[in-house]
Amino acid sequence: MDGDIIKYVPNVVKDKKQNEDSKNEEVKIENQIKEIDDSKYNKKVNSNNEKKVPKSSFFLFFLMVLLAVSSVMFAYKNYKNLNQESYSVYSSIDEDNVKNENKTEEEQSAQSNNKDVIQKQENQNQVEKANQKSKSATNIKNPTKTQTPKIIPLNFVKPIDGEVQKIYSKDKVIYSKTLELWKTHEGIDIKANENAIVKSIEKGTVEKIYDDSFYGKTVVIDHGQGYKSSYSNLSEDIFVKEKQVITKLTKIGKIGKTAIGEIKDDSHLHFALMKNNVIIDPSSIFK
Repeated sequence: MDGDIIKYVPNVVKDKKQNEDSKNEEVKIENQIKEIDDSKYNKKVNSNNEKKVPKSSFFLFFLMVLLAVSSVMFAYKNYKNLNQESYSVYSSIDEDNVKNENKTEEEQSAQSNNKDVIQKQENQNQVEKANQKSKSATNIKNPTKTQTPKIIPLNFVKPIDGEVQKIYSKDKVIYSKTLELWKTHEGIDIKANENAIVKSIEKGTVEKIYDDSFYGKTVVIDHGQGYKSSYSNLSEDIFVKEKQVITKLTKIGKIGKTAIGEIKDDSHLHFALMKNNVIIDPSSIFK
């Protein structure tokens, strides 16, 4: 028994060793498997990381390219704008210089032309002065009379035959039968029968034909040289028209009864004469 036990003990020890060895091998194998798995996992992680890294780097690279392109474009635009500004400045300066040069040339040409014109005018003035001197000398030698237009004096006649029944009175008052009061009388009343013919005292132009509220139907004739004659208390039957040119002793109309202001007086012609539109005494000019 003891010998069997002794024999068995070493076997047990061996079995334990073997078990331990097998366990160690298993542990080694497991460790190796773990290492293999870890290496595979690391490879996968590394491979994933290797796959992810190019995407981020590509994005960064793309951003860098965009920045570079934008900076280049910005710099190019600034450079182009600077060139354009400098060109415009230089071109404007050149244009101004050209304009100034043209102005100076035009001014110089204008000045030269003005000098020529002034010289020509001076020459013409000298020639005219010489001609005037020669003309004055010839006029002194051969004096000529200057002809002035002759003014034919007016020769007035009475407009109708008859005596003056009421005189011209501007400063003194005369009694009026019609008005029954004393008043001035600017004109003369020539006694004449009703329907007697009234004639123009001189040639002239019929200026106006109208109805006077005091002296009745009236005709005014302009004789020129400032003289005008007025014929009142005429009938409605007038022989002339306004603006008609007439000769001396042209029939104007007939004696009527249209002078309301002198209706109680005997039949007559109320006649007035004006010089420069001022009534004057007509009795002094009749011949």
